[in-house]
Amino acid sequence: MKVLFFGTGSIGKRHCVNLKKLMPHADLYFFRDTGKKDSFSEQVNAKILSSVEQITEDIDAAFFCAPAYTRKKCYEKIIQHNIPLYAEKPLISNMADLIWLKAQLTSSSYTAVSLVGFNLRFLNVIRTVKEILFSNKLGNVCRASFDVGQYLPDWRPGIDYRTLYSAQKSKEGGVILDLMHEIDLAYFLFGSFSDASIVRNKFSNLEIDTEDTAAIILHRASAPIVTINMDYVARKKMRHFNIIGDQATLSCDLINNSLVIEGQNLVEEFSLGGDGEKCTYIAALEEFLSAIKERKVTSYPLMDSIPMHELILARI
Repeated sequence: MKVLFFGTGSIGKRHCVNLKKLMPHADLYFFRDTGKKDSFSEQVNAKILSSVEQITEDIDAAFFCAPAYTRKKCYEKIIQHNIPLYAEKPLISNMADLIWLKAQLTSSSYTAVSLVGFNLRFLNVIRTVKEILFSNKLGNVCRASFDVGQYLPDWRPGIDYRTLYSAQKSKEGGVILDLMHEIDLAYFLFGSFSDASIVRNKFSNLEIDTEDTAAIILHRASAPIVTINMDYVARKKMRHFNIIGDQATLSCDLINNSLVIEGQNLVEEFSLGGDGEKCTYIAALEEFLSAIKERKVTSYPLMDSIPMHELILARI
């Protein structure tokens, strides 16, 4: 199997290592404009491609792990050759390119397997929350609130945070696209939304020119109101949410992998297996590879994620 990687930063390396565990004999290719090799490419014996013209239809799968603002020309070639595609979030980082990508996916003959890398969907705790919502244990759900944040300089130890795309408006960074997992979780748990209100700004002393704080309200008729608060400034990393129903309240902490339901004369704590977020990358990869082998649709192909991206990108 020939597998091409666009981007071999932290998430790209993780996918490479996991892929080699599942498929030790896979041939790896790294796309790099510079054409340069490094210790990691040599470690996994990856061949380097430096031009999109070197991307041929015999590639069996492509992983997009590079910053979204760099992807357009590479998407075009992969779609042209109908190559199975795994894309880390966000798919793309501005509305004009999203319109272009949607047109490419709908008007071309692209029929290959695809999967968007919103890996938190694969957490056992999230699957359990979805089952609880389906069971109506909370009663009528009225609202939900998500909170996610971490101090940007702590994200990648040893790397100057000011050099990250997250910190640079010219590279279409910012907390909303960086932490849009929570937006996706809202879609996964409650379905699509018709409108969004977004407030964002830079309040901290971080040396960045992107927003470091944002608040989002997602809504549609006859659906719970969902609020999402996100930031680059929380010194204690947080990732949790509450879902409030008229019969009980659900509290979920994704860092501690904990889930509690509390209602009148009711406190229910769930014991959840799995190794937290690390397991989700393997689970997503296994689904993607299985779908390629069996020629079936994944749980979250690219086109299914377009509406959420449209809603957010039109407002930032």
